[in-house]
Amino acid sequence: MNRKEKSFQRRLDIIHAALTCFTNIGYAKTTMADIRKHSLASTGSIYHHFKSKEQLAATVYIEGIRHYQEGLIDILDQEPSAKEGIFAIVRYHLQWGCENRYWAKFLLEMRHAEFMEGTDTDFQELNTRFGGKISSWASEKMKDKQLKYLETEVFFTLLLGPCQAYLRYWLTGMVSGKPDEVSDTLARSVWDSLRYFPD
Repeated sequence: MNRKEKSFQRRLDIIHAALTCFTNIGYAKTTMADIRKHSLASTGSIYHHFKSKEQLAATVYIEGIRHYQEGLIDILDQEPSAKEGIFAIVRYHLQWGCENRYWAKFLLEMRHAEFMEGTDTDFQELNTRFGGKISSWASEKMKDKQLKYLETEVFFTLLLGPCQAYLRYWLTGMVSGKPDEVSDTLARSVWDSLRYFPD
């Protein structure tokens, strides 16, 4: 790797180490020394990339959102049919939560933490691209009468609401079954609520 690639990889290592520490130790109790130890980065390297624990925590959150959204956008870039897309989106959401449990839990618990102040611009940029991609895909399927016409907020609620709720139950220990084990059941329910039915 060249110098730029090494710097980028070091930054990722620090982000993942911070996520591990925040999960296992707790955000409040985690110190930059803990993150240095887990990332194997020098103190200077950490502070080169992040000015404070608060900035690092906000970056961990934003990068988690970015990682999740980019994977889902990749699904829609394959231009699936309405049914294929709905099933793939639900499966992806639940699988991502299982494979990235620390990130999913951090995103669930820390949205309104103080360190998130000042991230509105980053959120808006990510969500504008993400929401626009899904809305554009859904609009085409609605025009083709593969999906029923629904207002954007209603569509997103029916699409992601059930899997978000189950993932939240799992992350907080309220259910023992892994989310990806019920993905097909939830996907069929979501599909039935969104599919187009002739009058």
